[in-house]
Amino acid sequence: MSHGRALACAPVRGGAERVDYARPMLWPMFFLALAFCGTAVLGVLGVRVALQVRRFSRAVGDSAERIARATEDLERAALPLAGRSRALTRR
Repeated sequence: MSHGRALACAPVRGGAERVDYARPMLWPMFFLALAFCGTAVLGVLGVRVALQVRRFSRAVGDSAERIARATEDLERAALPLAGRSRALTRR
């Protein structure tokens, strides 16, 4: 089965030629290793992004709780002021 390209043949002692089957597979093996490394890098980056998203969502949740507490504090502080303003407007 020929792929349109002759395999590299190296002379061996005794006059016989030896076919070097590893040489035509060099580039496909190199690209396969490169693709594996690229997939590994993308996997590591995906894990890092997921961890950062988890940390960010925790920070957003904490901020929402602080905002809710501050809102309650402001509402409690505004009740006496609202009563005073009503008393002033009734005069």
